[in-house]
Amino acid sequence: MALPTKIEVRGARVHNLKNIDVDIPLHKFVAISGLSGSGKSSLAMGILYEEGSRRYLDALSTYMRRRIKQGTQADVTSVKHIPSALALRQRPSVPNERATVGTTTETFNVLRLIFSRLGSPVCPNGHRVPASLEIAEAASKSGQDMMRITCSTCGVKFYAFSAEDFAFNSDGACKNCGGTGKVRQLDEDKLIADENLSIEEGAIASWSLPGRNFMPNVAQHAGVRIDIPFKDLTDKTENFEELTKLQKAYKVEIGECMPTNAELESLRNAIENEQIHFYGCICDNSLIACCSICFMYSTFNYGKSGVFEDFYIQPEYRHKGIARKLVAYAYEQSGVGSLTVGCADCDLQMYKAIGFEIPLGNMLAFGE
Repeated sequence: MALPTKIEVRGARVHNLKNIDVDIPLHKFVAISGLSGSGKSSLAMGILYEEGSRRYLDALSTYMRRRIKQGTQADVTSVKHIPSALALRQRPSVPNERATVGTTTETFNVLRLIFSRLGSPVCPNGHRVPASLEIAEAASKSGQDMMRITCSTCGVKFYAFSAEDFAFNSDGACKNCGGTGKVRQLDEDKLIADENLSIEEGAIASWSLPGRNFMPNVAQHAGVRIDIPFKDLTDKTENFEELTKLQKAYKVEIGECMPTNAELESLRNAIENEQIHFYGCICDNSLIACCSICFMYSTFNYGKSGVFEDFYIQPEYRHKGIARKLVAYAYEQSGVGSLTVGCADCDLQMYKAIGFEIPLGNMLAFGE
């Protein structure tokens, strides 16, 4: 029997095609030309490609077909001798690290189907259920019944592993490596080029790369000093970052402008020079409340006194007694003889509620 030499299209009725018959040579480069609206695309894509792709999908496994959206059958009486067809993008695909021979062919899909349908699942009570037609039938169901089987030993109903569970790039992926077989971790020793350099001088190696060289400015805006050697960055610096977050949250709540970099730098210098002590409350490794005591010479007690400032507590932690305990802790740790706060009339009740009781003009004193 001679091999076909042409594709035979009979009774094509897609869009502008009015029941036409056409023969297209096989194994040759064929171009379809004509006026706009004459039906070129309808013939090429609506009939030839539609029928060719449908025949390609028919050759795939059931597992693959049910996950690929199939087009409708072309409005044509018959199309004979058309080979399977695929529409290709005009660029080569770049396989990722999970790509294998099994993923680029159907081998991997077949293996997953074999494991899910021919395997012997174990029920929650530890009984192994032998492979059976019941498992294969459950795999073909949909919704809540898909892969739901009954243990032949104890009668418990449970869900067996489906084909998706054996995929290394979905639910079946290893939680540690993500299905790649490799665990990636950051090596801090390789991130820091020279700890004697400052961030501004390039201590963090990757921040000198194109597209990353703006990160020092981000760090500086977040309150990290970029002008001192990296090795001298301490927990105090890290705590200052947390402090600036609360400072900004406070400004937003009362409707004031964000503190400028100059203001934050001035605050940092005051802390480092022991002019101001900050006290905070940490919950789940996050700073949730803070207050500061600014030290000054007291004419009342002839010793060190303090002014209570920068008090803020995150809204979700208010009215739980945290503020009162924080003020008492700050007063005790600071060692001041007196602690006062200047407040408006609208704030009197709040400050009294956290321990300030003794009126001094337009101020309240805490302690003695």
